[in-house]
Amino acid sequence: MELGSHRLYAPAGLPDALTHFTFEQSVLSSLEKNQIFSQSLNDLLAFGDKQIDGKAVSKWLTFGAMPLWHYQRFRIYFPLRNLLLEFAELQKLSLDSGKVICYTCNKFLSNLSELPPNLELRFNGVSPKAAVNYKVIAAYTCFAIVRFVIGSFQMLNVRGKRHLILDRSEKQICIDPDTLRTKPDNYNLSNLLDRSGKYFLIISEVEIPKFNASSNFRLNGYHFWQQGRMQRTLYGEYILFSGMLNARIRKEKNRILFDFDSAIKIIAKAKLSSRERMIFSFYIDLRKTNSFFIVKHLAYLRFFDKHRFITVSSIDENSPSTRCILDAGKANNAKIIGIQHGIIGDSQPAYVYTNSDCQNRIMADYSLVWGKYWKEFMIGKGNYPPESIHVIGQLRTDVIPRLKEIVNSDLKLKLVANKSLVVFASQPQPDARLRRQAALDVFTALKDEKDIVIIVKLHPAERYAFNYYHAIAGAAGCSNYKLVYDIDLYRLLAACDVLITCFSAVGTEAVYFEKPLIILDHNRTDLLGYHAEGVAEMAIGSDDLKMLVRGFLDRQIIPDTTAYASFISRYAYRIDGHVVDRCLSFIKGLENI
Repeated sequence: MELGSHRLYAPAGLPDALTHFTFEQSVLSSLEKNQIFSQSLNDLLAFGDKQIDGKAVSKWLTFGAMPLWHYQRFRIYFPLRNLLLEFAELQKLSLDSGKVICYTCNKFLSNLSELPPNLELRFNGVSPKAAVNYKVIAAYTCFAIVRFVIGSFQMLNVRGKRHLILDRSEKQICIDPDTLRTKPDNYNLSNLLDRSGKYFLIISEVEIPKFNASSNFRLNGYHFWQQGRMQRTLYGEYILFSGMLNARIRKEKNRILFDFDSAIKIIAKAKLSSRERMIFSFYIDLRKTNSFFIVKHLAYLRFFDKHRFITVSSIDENSPSTRCILDAGKANNAKIIGIQHGIIGDSQPAYVYTNSDCQNRIMADYSLVWGKYWKEFMIGKGNYPPESIHVIGQLRTDVIPRLKEIVNSDLKLKLVANKSLVVFASQPQPDARLRRQAALDVFTALKDEKDIVIIVKLHPAERYAFNYYHAIAGAAGCSNYKLVYDIDLYRLLAACDVLITCFSAVGTEAVYFEKPLIILDHNRTDLLGYHAEGVAEMAIGSDDLKMLVRGFLDRQIIPDTTAYASFISRYAYRIDGHVVDRCLSFIKGLENI
């Protein structure tokens, strides 16, 4: 929008007071953005290997069995990438404009060297401290006390167990492959947990919520009901809070933090480039969370000292809250198994390691992946040892053969009557602008299509984002939509006519059901290769989206079944209902190694 001689750009999310303005599109091309993504990751990886006084940064930040650099590494990547995108946009704008004024609250922006001389930064100051949410504090305190007490009795369940599985995911509605009944459970591991057997212990843990005004935590029955697995379950809160109350662990934590501060001072005094200094600043900004991860690691280290396991398995094995547990198991000679739970791409630092990381065996001992593509990627791009990667298929697809046998007309009738069902799989994209634009494009494209109902399937991280999407739909003037969370994704995919996503793994699963797939890709990056593989059409805005949806529904565009079959073979191995069998067979096979 022109305001006199001024043009407005917004590279990130906007406050409500500015949402009525129209902003210019990004001045960066898709190629330029991809180059920044790649360079950001390369810079981050290189900093971990940087030698300071004869020792790599990652080694300076490793304490016992805890590689604290790797705990925080992937948490640095997205803010680093977004900052460099903003900086590149400012540089490009400064070449074509007179004076450029940038309003920002990003304190790291001023640390970058070579800021254009015609650029003026105006800082909005520090964001106000979020209000304390006492309801969440009360709810979580009640939850933690009950789980702690129950956990003390569950210690009897540990006896005789050889294998351990971590269950830390937010519960979603899942389908039992045998009964086809739904239940709230771990969406990726539900069937594995059900069938794991008497020699497996399940550690169930719920992420500690943030206690600010925007956080949500509600007590649910499934917090205390373990789907018939109570005799094989131990609540992780008992291990964690027992550790927090232990004087020796608190003393050891303080010793490690002292060594950590010493290492930080050594790195800070070293000669660092402006880019390295910026990465280090991001790391320092996250240092407070290290205290929690250290305590948690020490608490689980004490648990594994007393109770030995042959294997410890988990999804999301590189997130710090999970990794600090796995590292404690590894320190006690358990074999660590990571189970693929989502798409792995070039821009996901959690699965990309350096040669030095590989030599130091920073990654899980074994990784169970969906298909040969992921194995090739993790070996070639991620630097994983070839012998550590094993293809088994995707666990939650075991229900698909059964679902294809039944008619899903009842669900479709319930949701959209006799209209077409178009599903939009939402995502909490790191770029707030693109997240909003994606939803706005979907609502705008289909608002006048009277024979269509849009079903927005909320991502687990957006389970409380109903007001956010209602507001965007209102801005688009769209009323033919519904927001859903507590409906099993696979039932929804089996019933839908078209699926729209940006870069979600849900797109892969739409292919499993042989459903028409559209990727909404504003930057034309084809991040997950759906378009290149021939299993998806690409839209870059609402006009494209409307044309493609109508093309699929009117049968003017027909999915390529040959491409679908090839895609499944390469990315998912087999959808035969026996993935859990292969997974359990692999885990049990390690008993003899």
